[in-house]
Amino acid sequence: MYPGKFYGITPDITSTTPRPREITTLTLVDVCKTSTGTSITLPSGLQQYDIVFVASFNGASTIPAVPSGYTEGQRGDGGDVQYQWSYKIMGATPDSTATGLSSGCAHLAFAFRNVDNDTIFDVTTPGVATGTTGMPNPPAASGFASVTGTVTVGIGFLDDDSITPSESSGYTLLGYAQNGGTIMAEYITNASTSINGNPGAFGGSGTDAWVAATFVLKRRVDNGSHNGAAVWTLDDVFYSKT
Repeated sequence: MYPGKFYGITPDITSTTPRPREITTLTLVDVCKTSTGTSITLPSGLQQYDIVFVASFNGASTIPAVPSGYTEGQRGDGGDVQYQWSYKIMGATPDSTATGLSSGCAHLAFAFRNVDNDTIFDVTTPGVATGTTGMPNPPAASGFASVTGTVTVGIGFLDDDSITPSESSGYTLLGYAQNGGTIMAEYITNASTSINGNPGAFGGSGTDAWVAATFVLKRRVDNGSHNGAAVWTLDDVFYSKT
């Protein structure tokens, strides 16, 4: 048996199942969107398998609802701060809006591409952090599995203070929204030589109660069933003499 066509030997492809070998980059889709209503416009240009995240803040004793069709990430009552963040994998026809949000809240929506759809989070999501004054300080995540190309996301929910926040050191601010307080989010892409699972406090002039969350997204390392065209390798081709 020989690879390729050689002295009258012709390749005969007998495998019909491709084995993808594509390296991907986990990237932000468009920009973060904001809303204070019961629906939110999603980032533009969404594709199948992109993952959309919606986060909501309320400071009036009612825990915000998880949007219709979304999976709860974390949701609860931090005393003076009620919060939720949730996510949804986009189907063949991606959504343009998220609905079923609670009124009287501030909402953010952002999306990432090339997240591992089977194992979305690279590490166990830590419990939320809380405080009574200052700026939201997202908790540290640890135990990175795949490291390179993962993305750490920090979210802050700040009661009462309508402020303009800034990102933690090394992070990029995704966006913020105000409605009886401020919700904010940031992210960083981790490299093999620089792992940042501990965002640190957002910048800003917050002086009230807060809740903060952290999660880490796992990069999809091949195109598997979550991409269009397959990539063939020699592992998938068997040769026989004709």
